[in-house]
Amino acid sequence: MASKTATKMTSNLNSLTPKLRFRPSRDIPIYLIIAPAVILLFIFHYVPIYGIVIGFKDYSPFKGVFESKWVGFKHFIAFLTDSTYWNVMKNTVIINVYSLIFSFPAPILLALLLNEVGNMKFKRVVQTVSYLPYFISWVVVASLVMSILSPTTGIINLVLSRFFGKDTVYFMTKSKYFRTILISSGIWKGIGMSSVYYLAAITSIDPTLYEAATIDGAGRLRQTWHITIPGLSTIITVL
Repeated sequence: MASKTATKMTSNLNSLTPKLRFRPSRDIPIYLIIAPAVILLFIFHYVPIYGIVIGFKDYSPFKGVFESKWVGFKHFIAFLTDSTYWNVMKNTVIINVYSLIFSFPAPILLALLLNEVGNMKFKRVVQTVSYLPYFISWVVVASLVMSILSPTTGIINLVLSRFFGKDTVYFMTKSKYFRTILISSGIWKGIGMSSVYYLAAITSIDPTLYEAATIDGAGRLRQTWHITIPGLSTIITVL
């Protein structure tokens, strides 16, 4: 009985083997389609990895990466023994913690709010407006922030002085405002794109779960807490 089963499994595998073999008429067009993406990925993601050797060289733009002199761990030792090292590390950790606390839930909240909007036109407008900043480069974002917070022509200072009688605030020259400006700029830039992923995940949740919860007397808040958020657990883990 066992030998017959093994023979049958072998014959089934053999019948599948031809389908897995390379067939030019089927496979070449597929390879040609993905080739540009693979080439771009290799050029812009893998080739630059070699640039890590610059950290171990006395790099000179005129000599290039290959001709520059090796200095070993000299730059790393200088960085780790610098008097400002711990201050830099502290600021880095604080900024990352603040980003996790504020940037992480922001797109989830936006997606939950948009999911409750019944007016589709308004919903699309909000999605478009929040999604567009994702395509703006950080250089442009920095320029916009500097213009908005300018002490002379910035709209924030104009509002503070004209409507509240406040003195000019130099946001870009005071360190206490830096973390808030950096984190809020990151939220504004990325909230729209991330909310798209969460909205897509929300639409994939079985609607019968909401119907059953409604019959059981659960309100929208309880449905969100017990159905929607658990349904987003997979995409939350990925993002």
